[in-house]
Amino acid sequence: VYIDSLDNFDVEAKLNVQFKLNNAEEDILYISPFFGGSRVTENPFVKAERFYPVEMPYGKDETYLLNLELPAGYVVDEVPKSTRIKLNENDGMFEYLVQVSGSHIQLRSRLIINKATFDAEDYTTLRDFYAFIVKKHAEQIVIKKKS
Repeated sequence: VYIDSLDNFDVEAKLNVQFKLNNAEEDILYISPFFGGSRVTENPFVKAERFYPVEMPYGKDETYLLNLELPAGYVVDEVPKSTRIKLNENDGMFEYLVQVSGSHIQLRSRLIINKATFDAEDYTTLRDFYAFIVKKHAEQIVIKKKS
C-alpha cells in the first residue's frame, strides 16, 4: 500500500494497492473491486421525504480507478455493466466504466456533485441517485478458471 501526495493539497491524493493472488485453487473467484473507503456503501438519504433543504459541506469530484491483471489460468466471466447517469440537469453525475482487454480489467468510477445545497423538492431525486451508486458499487467482477 502506498499513498501519494498527502502533503500537497494542490494535487489529488492517490492510493496505490498491489497484491498477488498466489496458488488460487477456486474455479470461480468473486472480486469486489472497491478497497477501503472508496466504495459508497450506504445511502445517506434514507427518509421517504424531506421538508427542508439538504446541505452538504461542499461539492465533490471523486474518481476511483482500478487496474486488475487476472491471475494466470483465469478468464473474465462477468463484469458490471458500464453506465452514466446525471443528477438533475447539471447538479451531478455518476459514471461507471468497465473495460476488458485480454487478461486486464480497468474500472473507473466517478462521482461529481456540483453544489452543496439541494432544495427539499430535489430530495427524492438525490436519494434515488445515491441508491443507484450504492447498488452499482456492490456489484462484483467474476472470473473463472480456463476450461
